[in-house]
Amino acid sequence: MTAPVISKPYMDAAWKEVGATMHFYVPSAFQANPPSPTEDNVYMEDWDDALVYYRAIGESGEKISQDVWVSEFTNLYTALTKTGHGYYPYMSVVGGFTAPFDEVQRTEIMFVSN
Repeated sequence: MTAPVISKPYMDAAWKEVGATMHFYVPSAFQANPPSPTEDNVYMEDWDDALVYYRAIGESGEKISQDVWVSEFTNLYTALTKTGHGYYPYMSVVGGFTAPFDEVQRTEIMFVSN
C-alpha cells in the first residue's frame, strides 16, 4: 500500500456522512505514466495545490475511538473558527501516512481552506 492514504468523507448540514472517497498517492516514478485502473469506480485524479489545516493525532485510524475523532475535529474546527480561517466544513479529511502494519502510526485530520 502507498502512503499517504487520504480519506475524504462528505457531510450534510446535520453532519451525517453522505459519501466518501479514498485516495492513494502515486509515487513520483509512476506519475508520468501511471498504471490504468482495472475497476470502473477507480480513476486517476490530479489535485491542485491547496492550503490544508491539520491536527496530528497519532495512532492508526482503526484504533481511534469515535469520541476521539469527534473531539479532534471539534478542536480543529474551534481553532479555525476562532482565528477566522475559512475552510470547507462539510468535507473532513483523514490522512494515514504509514504502512498499515508499521508499529508507529501517523494519522492526521484535516480541513481544506476555501
